[in-house]
Amino acid sequence: MMSEQKDRALTIKEVAEFLNISNQMVYNLIKAEEIEAFKIGSAVRILFSDLSRYVNAQKTSFKARGEQPVGSDELLLTGVTANVGDFQLKAFTAAFRGGKINAVIGECASGKTTLLRCIAGLQDYTGEILLGGEDVQSIDTKKRRIGFLFQNQRLFPYVSGKKNITFQTSDTISDEELSQMLTECGLSPDNIDLTKDARQIPPGIRQLALIVRKKMQQFSVLLLDDPFKNIEPHVRKYVTAIIRSMSDIHGMTVVIACTDVRDAAGLADFVTIIEGGSLAQSGEMSEVYRNPCSENTMRLLSYFPVNFCNVDISNGIAVDYNLSAPVTEGKMRLGFRADEIEVTAEGVRVETISEQFYDGRKKIVRVKCAASVEYDLLVSADTASSFCFTPIHPVFFAAE
Repeated sequence: MMSEQKDRALTIKEVAEFLNISNQMVYNLIKAEEIEAFKIGSAVRILFSDLSRYVNAQKTSFKARGEQPVGSDELLLTGVTANVGDFQLKAFTAAFRGGKINAVIGECASGKTTLLRCIAGLQDYTGEILLGGEDVQSIDTKKRRIGFLFQNQRLFPYVSGKKNITFQTSDTISDEELSQMLTECGLSPDNIDLTKDARQIPPGIRQLALIVRKKMQQFSVLLLDDPFKNIEPHVRKYVTAIIRSMSDIHGMTVVIACTDVRDAAGLADFVTIIEGGSLAQSGEMSEVYRNPCSENTMRLLSYFPVNFCNVDISNGIAVDYNLSAPVTEGKMRLGFRADEIEVTAEGVRVETISEQFYDGRKKIVRVKCAASVEYDLLVSADTASSFCFTPIHPVFFAAE
């Protein structure tokens, strides 16, 4: 079994992470004598070989029942409420599309991880979570087919990247089969050495190996908690390719929790915005991006700075901006992204206060108009210090 090196003694926490269950559920398996354990002093340990035998027994049982992963099941949450210390997830209701990539975006401590833990069955909650129309609480934990990649999940440190990937799938996968699988994921086996001890693998590749392993386990739903954290830029494209293949090729329902919209842009089909434990907005990524429900949502979904200012509306036109407004008369808040402007012969005249390099063709400038309102704009590197601009994708909000 342990052809690569000696058997290792694993902690309860390590076993729980690799089986995607809680520590208590590991203790329950030990008590039910489904998995062997022993003590070193007061610490409970499980041998890697014993854990592998348990996993293989579950695989054999699964195949004997003729069961297959469900796939493409919609995940529906209704009134889900959970308390974690002083934080509360508040009557959260949302739908995550089956067989699609769904992003949950929110600031730090907004409730993203708590939400995923509720779905995975790792957090007590009230309300209802349906998978394919069936309440997940009525489904045996072993049959839920919900995988969870924790934000701080780790590889077994004394086992190679290859053995880590194939741990819960196949013990006899050849180098050629692994190479083919990596190629199908859009990866280059020549540039990714998974034969090394996990401790010698760069952090980004470790995360990549964890995601590849989840892909091979063929869950119905896969929950990823900030999967792009600590990933090197050149590895990001590989991770994106794998996650996309889970949805497009294997029909897996993927839910990704992230803080930075860049982690979801170009990847997620649908987005759910969470603020302070409550649902703020949800829908198709492009629709929510173009029509955010609040200023904060617009900030969360923007790569560049967002400008907001008060405007007067007269005859359906925003005064000083010459933009069509959704009301005929009154006051509103105008929002526009730094990169969604056009330098024009006529428009809002501004003077540059400061500038910073963005790339060889663009720069980000801080400017001020005659009314002393300041904006951050992304403009061509050769733009003069004094110029006029017009927002090309303005968003109007109710006046404060």
